[in-house]
Amino acid sequence: MLHNATYLGAEKSQKEPEEYHCEKCDFFTSKLGNWKRHIKTKKHNATEMLHNATDLWEKKSQKEPELSYETYFCDCGKSYKHHSSYYRHKTKCNWIPHIKDKVIENNDNAEEDVVDNSETHGETTPYISFGTKEAFDSFTNIISSNSGNTTTIGGHNNNSFNNNFNINLFLNDKCANALSIQDFAEKLRITMNDLSSMKSNEPQAITNIIEKNLSGLALTERPMHNHEKKWYVKDKEEGWEDKSGEKIVENVKSSIAKKSGPVFVKNNPDWGHSDKKGAEYAEIVSIAMGDMSGNKGDKILKNIEESCSINAVIE
Repeated sequence: MLHNATYLGAEKSQKEPEEYHCEKCDFFTSKLGNWKRHIKTKKHNATEMLHNATDLWEKKSQKEPELSYETYFCDCGKSYKHHSSYYRHKTKCNWIPHIKDKVIENNDNAEEDVVDNSETHGETTPYISFGTKEAFDSFTNIISSNSGNTTTIGGHNNNSFNNNFNINLFLNDKCANALSIQDFAEKLRITMNDLSSMKSNEPQAITNIIEKNLSGLALTERPMHNHEKKWYVKDKEEGWEDKSGEKIVENVKSSIAKKSGPVFVKNNPDWGHSDKKGAEYAEIVSIAMGDMSGNKGDKILKNIEESCSINAVIE
């Protein structure tokens, strides 16, 4: 009996203690109680939250192989990389030209097509198709010389028509090589001060981030413009769109959520050994990954409206 007890005791003493390891936090312990306490800490939960968000972002942002896109142009001035997007636009586009049997000859006997007003859904829409570069130059000179004229064409004010024409020309010609809102968001530069500011006033902090990153871009390189309270945003696939601006907030917020953790860790390398820093990390990451509740998105768009305005360019 004693021999058996001694044998069992020896066998039991040879058993090594079980070790618990949290790979995300690089935490080791041989005690189950310590392990249970660790997985309830703010540090562990914040780290796990960041890992999950990063994995989700990487799955969404995996780049597809580069394809050679054909560009599809609509008569209204918009362009699309995909035929499906172009087709959807054409089904809703109200800019339908109707050609008159009238030809004007200039000194070089060049011809330009004069397109009459066409009625679409009960409204008349002015449209002009240019057969030659001379015709185009002539038309732009007419616009410039009559910018103050308030007479109407087909029930529409000349100034309104001029603005629409000039906006399309500016976006599709001058801003053809502008960044897309997706690329702009991906390249966002964020500082620790930006993240700290989000704790007290998230809309203002995001406003500062957007304006700071826009300041390094020329006007024609920017992915967003505002003209008379209306937003024009360049999408990576759809091209320039006249939307409410929600894509600006959506893409910028997603980028901040992805970058907040790495930026904090870079500026606070000892955060894992400090309860105070761990709590701050959890708070910042939680805010960065949270939804834009209430009217926060509207506040951001209102704040950046002036710095994105092209009212002075489109006259």
